[in-house]
Parts: sequence; C-alpha cells; structure tokens
Amino acid sequence: LICRDCILVGEHEHDRYVTVEEAGRQTKKDLLELITKSKGTLRMLEEQLETHERQIPEAAEAYQQSVRRLNERAEELTASLKEQQHQALAEGASVRDAKVSRLLKQGVEIGGVAAALEDCVDLHRTALASASDFEVLRLHGAMLGLVAAAARVRVDLTPCDDALIT
Repeated sequence: LICRDCILVGEHEHDRYVTVEEAGRQTKKDLLELITKSKGTLRMLEEQLETHERQIPEAAEAYQQSVRRLNERAEELTASLKEQQHQALAEGASVRDAKVSRLLKQGVEIGGVAAALEDCVDLHRTALASASDFEVLRLHGAMLGLVAAAARVRVDLTPCDDALIT
C-alpha cells in the first residue's frame, strides 16, 4: 500500500508499489488467516469451558461421596464404641454380681458364726448362773473347748477382685 499523502505529494520512496486490488487481496488473506487461527483458539476455549462445566458436577459428586464415606465410617466407629460400651457394662455388671454374691455369702457366714458364738455365750452364761462350783469345774473343760472353737472360726472377708471396675 502507498499512503495517500505520498501519492498526492508525489513521493516515490517506496520500493514497491501495489495496486489497491493486490493490497485488498493480501489484507483479506491475512484477515482470513487471523480468523482461522481465532476459530481454532475459540474451539480450544470452548472445549476447555465444556471440560470445566463437566468438572463442576464431578466435584460436587466427589464431595458427596466423601461425605457419604465419612458418615459411614463415623457410623462404624459409633457402632464399635457402643459395642465396646455394652461389653464393658456387661463385664462391670458381672463383676458387681459376683461381688454382691460373695458379700451376701460372707454375710450369711458372719451371721452364722455370730449366732453360734452368741449361743455359746448364752449357754455359758446360763450354766454359770445356775451351776454350783463343782458343776462349773466339771463343765470348765467343755466350756473352754466351745469358746476356743468359736474363737478359731474364721470367715473369709476378702472382697471380690473388682479391678475390672474403674
């Protein structure tokens, strides 16, 4: 192309002159190439946009799957903890029952020994109150044997091992 001023003024400093038709064809060719490149870029951008649009629901679905997995794991852990709690409570109840049973048995034994000792004391008190000196001397050995036997009676007062109850 030659600028209008150059044509009017008559300067001919340009090495090459082209006609308007040639310049128009070249410019049209250049613009078509630019449009073709732009269409390629546009297609690439449209594909990227489609990819991004597909990724939005995929990201949402991935999040939902993560939430489901997290909730499932939390439910598993909760169920496991509840089972462990149930087992610990059952073991504690078993220890409690064994201890209560042992304490009841010990109570019966203590009550039996106390009743026997009370009977022995009452028997000796009654005997001593109404016996003569000769009878006291005669019964002395038997009474000492009963008192000694009552004194030797031992009741196991060891409590149950409740180390499992914490």
